Amino acid sequence: MLSSEGKAAPIETITAAFGKAAGETLRQNTSVRVHEIKSGDWGHAGQPRTTRVGLDMKAKG
Repeated sequence: MLSSEGKAAPIETITAAFGKAAGETLRQNTSVRVHEIKSGDWGHAGQPRTTRVGLDMKAKG
């Protein structure tokens, strides 16, 4: 759902949030991984999730 460029902002945000909670030393050593999961290969609240569902959620903000 996100391009390589689109993954940069969440990685930066997660790293900053962890640093705020855990301290600068740990922020500097934080590793964030984005795992791509094939559409339909995961679920939430008992329902399969697809790329379409994710894109619809993203469009809502």
